[in-house]
Amino acid sequence: MSKGAVPIPYIIALLLGIAVVAILGYWFFVLGGQWGGEVTLATCRTRAHTYCAGWQALAYAYDEDTGEPTVRWFSDNYPACNSYNAAIGFSEKDDADTDRTACENILTTT
Repeated sequence: MSKGAVPIPYIIALLLGIAVVAILGYWFFVLGGQWGGEVTLATCRTRAHTYCAGWQALAYAYDEDTGEPTVRWFSDNYPACNSYNAAIGFSEKDDADTDRTACENILTTT
């Protein structure tokens, strides 16, 4: 190899390093504030939509003795969203009728 020539393996390694850094940077940017179990209201609304669609498929069935939905409470399924329950419209594990109304609103507005 002549003096001043850059070997091909170093160029390839440099390009791969830049690609890895770009991918990691993009990954951190997309995840935003979701490290450590932190969620946003938008994330919880998406989870609520999924929860409600599943409960709707079961005709909003709940145990008449305990009053608990057959799909469990939203707050049990998604505990990270507990701080957003009121904003979404869910009761906090005490009223299946309120949660059904919340689900009907969520499913008709999205």
